[in-house]
Amino acid sequence: ENGRTQQDKKFSPRTLDLDLLFYDDVVCDSPAQLPRDEVVKNAFVLLPLQEIAADFYHPTEQKTIQEIYRGYHNPQQKLWKVEFESQ
Repeated sequence: ENGRTQQDKKFSPRTLDLDLLFYDDVVCDSPAQLPRDEVVKNAFVLLPLQEIAADFYHPTEQKTIQEIYRGYHNPQQKLWKVEFESQ
């Protein structure tokens, strides 16, 4: 429901924050940085991305997301899976 409660009107305004990591093979710094640096720097971005788009080709790294993930090593960034149950 993206932050909407049952008491809210059906089409009431709400805030939805999206982080755009890639836009096809576009490379730019303005008006937004694409691809985002976070893709190769942060495990919390890279791990879920490789789970859903392992074969996506990173236009500046010249590698697939899976290849980047396999070469990623940062022992300070520990991740663990959390089970999620939808209601």
